[in-house]
Parts: sequence; structure tokens; C-alpha cells
Amino acid sequence: MPATLQAVVSLNTSAFGHGLGKMERLARNTTGALSMSFGGVASEILAMGAAFGPIGTAVAILKQAVNVGADFEEQMANVRSITDLTDDEFEKLSTAARDMAATTKFSAGESAEALYALASAGISGADAMTDALAPALMLAGATGAETAMTTEAITTAMKSFAKEGATAQQIADNFAGAIAASPTNMQRLSDAMKVAGPAANAFGLSLEQTVKEVAAFHATGLMGSEAGGAFRRVMIDLSKAAAEGEGKIGKALKGWKAGTEGISGAIKRLEKAGINGTDAVNELSKRAGPNLASMLSLGSKSIEELGKRIKALGDVQKMYDTQLKTLSGRFAIFKSAMQEVALTIYGSVAPAFSRILEVMTKAADVIGKLLKALFKGDWDKVGDIIGKALDAVRQKLADIDWSGMFQRLAGLGSNMMQALKGAFAVVGNWVSANAGKLLFGGIAFGLAAVLEALPVIMLAQIGALVGQTAGLCYGRA
Repeated sequence: MPATLQAVVSLNTSAFGHGLGKMERLARNTTGALSMSFGGVASEILAMGAAFGPIGTAVAILKQAVNVGADFEEQMANVRSITDLTDDEFEKLSTAARDMAATTKFSAGESAEALYALASAGISGADAMTDALAPALMLAGATGAETAMTTEAITTAMKSFAKEGATAQQIADNFAGAIAASPTNMQRLSDAMKVAGPAANAFGLSLEQTVKEVAAFHATGLMGSEAGGAFRRVMIDLSKAAAEGEGKIGKALKGWKAGTEGISGAIKRLEKAGINGTDAVNELSKRAGPNLASMLSLGSKSIEELGKRIKALGDVQKMYDTQLKTLSGRFAIFKSAMQEVALTIYGSVAPAFSRILEVMTKAADVIGKLLKALFKGDWDKVGDIIGKALDAVRQKLADIDWSGMFQRLAGLGSNMMQALKGAFAVVGNWVSANAGKLLFGGIAFGLAAVLEALPVIMLAQIGALVGQTAGLCYGRA
């Protein structure tokens, strides 16, 4: 009898199971930590994921997408309500707002807010508004100021210096330089230019000259509207003194051209004539005198040096890029990019939601008619209403391009998961290389795998639900 060799192979999986258990507990702790750290929407999404798994996460993401999309839609509707843009122009403007959100630290809502401020200021036409949008947002980001206030400051300056054709970009660069070179900030400069701008326009002063002298008044200790008021008062009093040609100041300003030399040119003339602060206080008005005295104390050389620094530092793009190199700046860009993802999801599901809401509205009307028929005891009408209602619901559900919507969501979900998987991998690799925490790399890979499966699970569940609903609808018809 031939001998038979048998081998029994046994695989001990206890260590593997123990390792998986530890990873599961660590992932759960990580989720809790993220929830506590970020709060808000992130907390809700994580909580839904913990309670209901991938489907809960998908529902929370969908809810956030609808909220973001509906808010942006409403804000852009506000913009359109105060403009006379055509459909194509409005679409171009909406795209510009979303593009800014996808590539900067600003959300689509903040871009829409800036567009509303531009439209309110009388900036018309999609091209003009788009050209002004980027500089306004860059300046707000570079200075940490509010979007609406910064946009208003730029549009106000555009009106004041319309004669020289000052663009939003030129204004943003000049403002950025002044903020970097002097004690002013965006709010102070905005308040100052509201007062100084119209006066500069009346005298024919350039944007660059006005910003330099307003910044100089800030350097003397006057802030905001006080600096703007001082600029206006001194310009008016110096013009009067030059026109009258009396007193030390009047004689020293003989031939002075307000529109080209400005206050800094007048200071040079007064210094050459040996005029000091005391003379300014004695010869000019009660408030303009001390203001001019403070500029004389600062001196023409300091004012000119300030002007050179403003010009050298007047690059709003560079200043904005510097702000973004910080961790908070990069995180802000990440949040804005995720809002663009939410808007893309909203664009895919909004048509279906609109039709569902239309059906629900009609259903409410049908319920009202049904109740009236029930109270009257008109059973024939009751049956007729119910039959028509079921037909209408079935038809509306049939009209929705469910397949197309799911395909778009699946494609978007796949792209999202690839991006997130790459992000997790990068973070995991970095921590593994720098901190020696190899386990984090494994968690990152595991999270990426779960996220990659999310769209498939979500679509399968929604498809099953739709199938059951449709079957129920048709079965009862």
C-alpha cells in the first residue's frame, strides 16, 4: 500500500486580528480628536460617519454641499438683482467667483460678497467687475481685512481718481504699499481715503501722491479719517495762502501747483523759505495749522523716503503670497477648495432636488384638496385625486435623470477620493519619515481606502432606495 504524506497547515491569525483591533481603536480616537479640534461642519460629518458609517458620512457631506450651494446661489442672485447683466455675463461672473474660491483663501460666498459691493458702487459689466474682483480679494487677504470693506475702499478710490483712469490693481498695489510702509492699516486707510479722495480729485492730485501724503499724516500720529481730514484741510488752506500771496507762507508758495506738487511739494518750498511749525499755526486756520506743523516736523525728506518705500512695497500679490505661506493661510485655501467641491456636488444634485421640491409643493396642494373632499364625503373625488397624485409623482420621478446624476456624482466622488488618498499618503509619509510614527501611514492608507469605497457604497444604497420607492409607486398604481 503506497504511503500517503499529509500536511496540515494552520494559520494563526490572532496577532493580525489584535493589530486590526488596535488600528480600529486608534482610528476611532483619531476621529474623536479631529471632531473636537475642528468642530462645526467637520464635527457633524465625523459624527455621522461614526454613527452610520460611510452612508452617514455621505449624507452629511451632501447636506453641507446643499447648504453651501444654496447660500452661494442666493448671494449671486443678490448680485444680479442690482445689475442688468445678460445670462451669459452673469454666468461668466459666477464662474469668476468660483474660480477665485478654488484658487485663493476666499470662499465663493466671500467672492460673491465682493461682487455685490462692486455692483453697489456702480461698477457695471461682467468684465469690469471681474477685473476688479481679484485685486480686491488679494488686498483683503494681504491685509487681513474684511472683504466688503476692502472692496468698498477700492471702488471709492476708483471714483475719486477716475480722471487718471486708476484701475483696481493700481489702487490695490498703492494701498498695500502704504499699509506696509506706514502705521496705517486697511480700515484706517479706507476711512482716510473716503475724506481725502474727493479733495484730491478736486485739486487734480494723482492716486500715488495722495496715498503717499495720507500715509505721511499717519506717520505723524493722525489715524483714519483724522488723517484724511488733515489732508483736506491743509490742501485747502495752502491753496488759499498761495492764491492770496500774503504772509510768510503765501509768499513762499508763489508758483506752487497744488495738482502736481501736493502737500509734499509745499513742504519743500516752506522748508527752503525757513518756515517752521509756529508760522504754520499762526498763519493757517485753527485745525489746519497744527496739521501742517506736524508735516513740517516730519520733513520733506522723510515724506519722499516714505513714498519710495510705498512704491517698493506696493505689490499686493507678493504681500498676499507671503500671508499664504503660513499654516493658517494654507488651511484657508484648503477650506475654500473644499467649498468648490461642495458647489460642484450641488450643481449635480440641484436639478433633481428642484424637481423633488416641485413635486412636494404640488403634493401639498393635492393634500389640501384631498382634505376638503374627505370632509365633504365626496369619495369619488377622493379616489380621483389620489389616482392623479400617484400618476404625477411617478411621472416626475421618471423624468429625473437619476442615472446621469449618479454617474456625475460617482465621477466626482472618485476624483475626490483620489485627491484625499494622495493627501493622506503625503501626510502619512511625512510623519513616518520625520516622526517615526509608522502606524500613522497605515491609518492614512486605511482611511483613504474607506473613502475611496464611499461613492460606490453611497450610490448602491441610494440606488436601492430609489428602486424600492419606484417599485412601491408602480406597484400601487
